[in-house]
Amino acid sequence: MSEQSEQAVGPSPVRPSRPVQLLRFLLVGCLCAVMDLLGYRCLLGLGLATTAAKSLSFVLATLTAYCLNRRWTFHAPGGACQASGFTLLYGLSFALNVGTNALALRLLPAASWRVMAAWAIAGAAGSVVNFVVLRALVFRHPGDPGDVTDAGAMSADAPSGADALTPQP
Repeated sequence: MSEQSEQAVGPSPVRPSRPVQLLRFLLVGCLCAVMDLLGYRCLLGLGLATTAAKSLSFVLATLTAYCLNRRWTFHAPGGACQASGFTLLYGLSFALNVGTNALALRLLPAASWRVMAAWAIAGAAGSVVNFVVLRALVFRHPGDPGDVTDAGAMSADAPSGADALTPQP
């Protein structure tokens, strides 16, 4: 097998830059939001109860987000620990989204755009938290800044405090 085909099969050991990750994360998020909405509408059209339809569409969109963000956005290998972290994060994010939406609806003036504005504010708040936590904790790469597996990060002779800002030979 050639070196090129091996690289195309598995996740890349080199992570995309932060701006590329952010762009990919936003694209995945938009795709999953559309999937969630279309899935919800289709399931309602098939006669499912509202709660069941929303739950299934949310789960489908969340599974898609996990797969695409793991492989394409963050180039992470996966595993049970990452899947668990992702599930926990998205459960907390769901609560943040619903709470932010309720707060925005309470604070925004009564207007025709109020519901959509609250939805957008809640989505933006959840997206920021999701991106930061996914990148820093769930799909962290060895060698990322601050990674405890980095040889210099835990070394007794590694610079700290003001010395960390001074170039070392």
